[in-house]
Amino acid sequence: MIDEKRFSQYEKTFQDLQTQISVGNNKFRTQKIGEKVKLLAGVDGGKFAASIICSQCEIDVASTSLISVKKIYTFENETAVVFSLTDDSLLSIFITFCIDLENVISFDNKVSIIEIYNRYLYWQKMFKPETKNISESTVKGLIGELKLIEEHMIPKYGNTEAINGWMGSEKAHKDFAFKDGMWYEAKAVNTGKLTVKISSIEQLHSENIGILVIAEIEKTSSDNPQGFRLFDLLNIIKDKIDLDDVQMTFYNKVLSIGITLDVFTNPNHEANSYRYIFIKTNCFKVDASFPKLEKHNLSNAIGLVSYELIISEIENYKTDFF
Repeated sequence: MIDEKRFSQYEKTFQDLQTQISVGNNKFRTQKIGEKVKLLAGVDGGKFAASIICSQCEIDVASTSLISVKKIYTFENETAVVFSLTDDSLLSIFITFCIDLENVISFDNKVSIIEIYNRYLYWQKMFKPETKNISESTVKGLIGELKLIEEHMIPKYGNTEAINGWMGSEKAHKDFAFKDGMWYEAKAVNTGKLTVKISSIEQLHSENIGILVIAEIEKTSSDNPQGFRLFDLLNIIKDKIDLDDVQMTFYNKVLSIGITLDVFTNPNHEANSYRYIFIKTNCFKVDASFPKLEKHNLSNAIGLVSYELIISEIENYKTDFF
């Protein structure tokens, strides 16, 4: 899990240095040293910045609307590649980026500027503001899906296929779909809820047998350590992923929901204010006989359809996870 203390230390570093310099000046503090690169954090031209110092830097740098990138040649015949944040409101995401660069150096002490810069290219599209306010119902549903990934999908399919098969973040018809033909639809309902909502005909329609997973969860206080936050589950899953490409896929899928990546590092992020306790999870086999609406039984004049299933009436379809 990302170290909250380290996140706070970066915050303090940026704030301290900002107060110490005059307008237009720059000042940095070293954060991580590798054999070929050195990571610094600070302020450049009044903007929060990260700098990578290296001896050789034969790369072409590219800026975006939110990250300005430049190369500076130092008096020690070294090169500094400076990443400056143009929008201070995205500082939390920028700190997450800095911590990620730090982790890259920790993982491979011989990492080069080329690999560090390629990491930045991964992050380019992640520097964007939230597209909307995240509703509690969205958070609750996401927590249900993440718990399913942690407890079932990763053990069954492995990290890579579990993340690639997670389709709910992409607004697909099924929350999970895998190469073996299995699919899963995840629902999180309040404890004692008698029904579960099926949002479209396609959610339970397939030529293949699938599983409807209904998790009963209970909202608890924001400071109850027995409850799960997005912060907890996201980091539990992220720390299980050992391939960079898969980790970036995971980040992108979270972004596609409309949540900025500081949800991984900032426990005070709005989406992390909700905590839930998992009461129980039941699985139901969705085959040809399972009660569901089918397109061929509806008039072509009917467009969008949603309906509710009475949970007690599908007990005969209860099954183990498979």
